Amino acid sequence: MRALPFITLSTLTLRASASSGAVWATPHDSYSSSIGVLGCKINTNRVAYWPGSVDCNNVCVSLSYQGRSVKLLRIDQSGGAHDVSYDAWNYLYTGYSATQKPTAGGAVAMEYQELAPEECKELIHTDDGKIPLSAANSMNFVASCLAQQGSWVGSNYGLYNIIDSICSMGFNEKCSLDLNVSNQPNCSHMLGLQDKLTTQPVYNIKYPTGDVVEAGTGQVVPSSTVSGSVGTKKGGLSPSAKARIGVGVSLGVLALLVVAGFWCWKKRRGTAAQQSTQVEDGLRREDSTSSAEPISSVTKGLDYGSDETGKETW
Repeated sequence: MRALPFITLSTLTLRASASSGAVWATPHDSYSSSIGVLGCKINTNRVAYWPGSVDCNNVCVSLSYQGRSVKLLRIDQSGGAHDVSYDAWNYLYTGYSATQKPTAGGAVAMEYQELAPEECKELIHTDDGKIPLSAANSMNFVASCLAQQGSWVGSNYGLYNIIDSICSMGFNEKCSLDLNVSNQPNCSHMLGLQDKLTTQPVYNIKYPTGDVVEAGTGQVVPSSTVSGSVGTKKGGLSPSAKARIGVGVSLGVLALLVVAGFWCWKKRRGTAAQQSTQVEDGLRREDSTSSAEPISSVTKGLDYGSDETGKETW
């Protein structure tokens, strides 16, 4: 009877310690997902390929090394190694993107920590922030998550009529799922058609050269196709990031308009004050001398913008 509390306590201790620790991280240069996450709708340069089945809740981890840290989507299962996207590994190891200063190397001891799924929202590039899954090939995973009441994936998944994780076949369209009607998603086109898809390319950064290639064709593309050490695709910012950038730009423009308006107002006020002073000087001279010359001087100053010395005041 005394052994039961000991076993329970040991189990809890193991679970607590499993939320963080050290792993030997290795670079991985070809995107894949065992649960069918669509690479064209996430940051494929921030993915963890780790041992163990992909969980319906623990899909986000952070990895740290020498003061640098990245967040990773844990959406694929490895055969035993703790692989991470080459760009993420290269950034942690060197401080540079793999497209800037590619480095070769093997396993490096790094610290990891499991995070709440919301911490990786910035890596998901769908409009609604939900994890994008293949309607044709992800249903087993979706069904298992829906069976877990309150699971994050069960409440935050989106289905698309795209066949493969590198988005080379199918149609870029959302599908709906109503399990009361059918266990198959409903899409605009027939589910599972293998039509060639060219509008949603996925890019890999190859090890150890740092060359950027299109995953579906292997064609080398300019390194500018992916940006910087964060590895996000051009135009691939999350909706919240786009909104923050839009607000920042709007505030910046507004501030410039306010400064420009104040400067113009100040300049006009100074000009008006100068003209008023000229008029008052002319009137005072009119009282002390004959009226002809001061009035002529005032009129001349007002018409041509010059003072008594002939210098332009505008």
